[in-house]
Amino acid sequence: MSWRITRRGKMVGNGTGVTENISSDRITFLADQPVPPDDEIEVGINWPARIEKGPKLRLVATGIVRSRDGTRTTLEIKKYEFRTRATDVHLLYK
Repeated sequence: MSWRITRRGKMVGNGTGVTENISSDRITFLADQPVPPDDEIEVGINWPARIEKGPKLRLVATGIVRSRDGTRTTLEIKKYEFRTRATDVHLLYK
Protein backbone atom coordinates (compact mmCIF):
# COMPACT_ATOMS: atom_id res chain seq x y z
CA MET A 1 0.00 0.00 0.00
CA SER A 2 1.03 3.62 -0.39
CA TRP A 3 -0.09 6.90 1.12
CA ARG A 4 0.30 10.63 0.55
CA ILE A 5 -0.54 13.92 2.26
CA THR A 6 -1.64 16.87 0.16
CA ARG A 7 -2.07 20.45 1.36
CA ARG A 8 -3.36 23.22 -0.90
CA GLY A 9 -2.91 20.99 -3.92
CA LYS A 10 0.74 20.13 -3.19
CA MET A 11 2.04 16.79 -1.99
CA VAL A 12 3.84 17.37 1.32
CA GLY A 13 4.48 13.78 2.35
CA ASN A 14 4.23 10.24 1.12
CA GLY A 15 5.27 6.72 1.95
CA THR A 16 4.41 3.07 1.94
CA GLY A 17 2.99 0.66 4.46
CA VAL A 18 1.36 -2.66 5.22
CA THR A 19 -2.41 -2.90 5.64
CA GLU A 20 -3.41 -4.31 9.01
CA ASN A 21 -7.22 -3.97 9.00
CA ILE A 22 -9.94 -2.61 6.71
CA SER A 23 -13.59 -1.95 7.58
CA SER A 24 -16.32 0.07 5.93
CA ASP A 25 -15.21 3.28 7.65
CA ARG A 26 -11.56 2.77 8.74
CA ILE A 27 -8.21 1.50 7.50
CA THR A 28 -5.41 0.66 9.92
CA PHE A 29 -1.91 0.26 8.53
CA LEU A 30 1.72 0.16 9.59
CA ALA A 31 3.45 3.06 7.84
CA ASP A 32 7.10 3.21 6.87
CA GLN A 33 7.31 6.47 8.87
CA PRO A 34 5.03 8.32 11.32
CA VAL A 35 2.02 9.98 9.67
CA PRO A 36 0.95 13.32 11.23
CA PRO A 37 -2.33 13.06 13.20
CA ASP A 38 -5.43 14.95 12.03
CA ASP A 39 -4.06 15.29 8.49
CA GLU A 40 -6.10 14.33 5.46
CA ILE A 41 -4.36 11.56 3.55
CA GLU A 42 -5.02 9.40 0.53
CA VAL A 43 -4.09 5.72 0.54
CA GLY A 44 -3.85 3.27 -2.34
CA ILE A 45 -4.15 -0.47 -1.78
CA ASN A 46 -3.76 -3.11 -4.47
CA TRP A 47 -7.01 -5.08 -4.28
CA PRO A 48 -6.63 -8.88 -4.37
CA ALA A 49 -9.96 -9.66 -6.05
CA ARG A 50 -10.77 -9.27 -9.73
CA ILE A 51 -14.06 -9.11 -11.54
CA GLU A 52 -14.04 -12.24 -13.71
CA LYS A 53 -11.12 -11.86 -16.14
CA GLY A 54 -11.11 -8.07 -15.93
CA PRO A 55 -8.27 -5.75 -14.95
CA LYS A 56 -6.65 -5.72 -11.54
CA LEU A 57 -8.10 -3.17 -9.11
CA ARG A 58 -6.76 -0.68 -6.59
CA LEU A 59 -8.72 0.77 -3.68
CA VAL A 60 -8.06 4.51 -3.31
CA ALA A 61 -9.43 6.03 -0.10
CA THR A 62 -9.25 9.55 1.33
CA GLY A 63 -9.80 10.42 4.97
CA ILE A 64 -8.51 11.84 8.22
CA VAL A 65 -5.83 10.29 10.45
CA ARG A 66 -7.76 9.62 13.66
CA SER A 67 -5.16 7.79 15.70
CA ARG A 68 -1.51 6.93 15.58
CA ASP A 69 0.71 4.79 17.76
CA GLY A 70 4.24 5.02 16.42
CA THR A 71 3.80 4.00 12.81
CA ARG A 72 0.43 2.22 13.34
CA THR A 73 -2.03 4.63 11.74
CA THR A 74 -5.83 4.58 11.60
CA LEU A 75 -7.57 6.48 8.82
CA GLU A 76 -11.25 7.41 9.06
CA ILE A 77 -12.51 6.96 5.48
CA LYS A 78 -14.38 9.93 4.01
CA LYS A 79 -14.55 8.67 0.43
CA TYR A 80 -13.22 5.77 -1.61
CA GLU A 81 -13.24 4.34 -5.10
CA PHE A 82 -11.88 1.38 -6.99
CA ARG A 83 -9.62 2.15 -9.92
CA THR A 84 -8.07 -0.14 -12.48
CA ARG A 85 -4.32 -0.59 -12.21
CA ALA A 86 -1.56 -1.60 -14.56
CA THR A 87 0.00 -4.98 -13.86
CA ASP A 88 3.46 -3.45 -13.35
CA VAL A 89 2.39 -0.69 -10.94
CA HIS A 90 3.67 -1.33 -7.40
CA LEU A 91 3.27 2.11 -5.82
CA LEU A 92 0.63 4.73 -6.45
CA TYR A 93 2.85 7.65 -5.53
CA LYS A 94 6.54 8.19 -6.09
